[in-house]
Amino acid sequence: MEKLKSFASIFGLIALPIVTLIIGNNYTKAIKEREVQGRFVELAVGILSSNPSSENKNIRSWSIDVINLYSGVQIDSETRNDLINKIPINSTSDAEIVELYELAEEAFNNGGHQICLHLTSKLIYNYHPSAELLSKIILLEGKSHYKLREYKQAIESLERLTNSESTSLKIKEEARKIIINSKNELRAMF
Repeated sequence: MEKLKSFASIFGLIALPIVTLIIGNNYTKAIKEREVQGRFVELAVGILSSNPSSENKNIRSWSIDVINLYSGVQIDSETRNDLINKIPINSTSDAEIVELYELAEEAFNNGGHQICLHLTSKLIYNYHPSAELLSKIILLEGKSHYKLREYKQAIESLERLTNSESTSLKIKEEARKIIINSKNELRAMF
């Protein structure tokens, strides 16, 4: 009986790390596989966000296959045909972009600077506003950073405007004033 207990103890000491290693390895492998699948879905959505054309039908078809395989959401045949031939994903009209900008501006004017930053960030990175509207969005982003006393971020945002040839003089002037004020606030802190 004593030998059996000893054997069980030794077996447990040896088996437990091996089983833990196998389970941990499988778990890590599954996580990495999901990450790769997620990147493929992101790539596919990126491809589908461009305008459909006869030149990109095959890659658009591949993108839909990837989404069907990895996303857990199946795209039906009618939607598949529309995405391949007619409609880009995330197509947003200029009116919708302007509406989001106005919402961000309203949030800023009502003291919702954090909400404004969220909306301006979304507008900058998820949509494709015109150069003129992009300048206004970046200015609003910089003003929000300034109001939140995030002076370094305000300077970073606004320097993009002052260095851009497509930015109007009026917006550049306003950006320069906020940059100067931000630098003065930073100096006063130290």
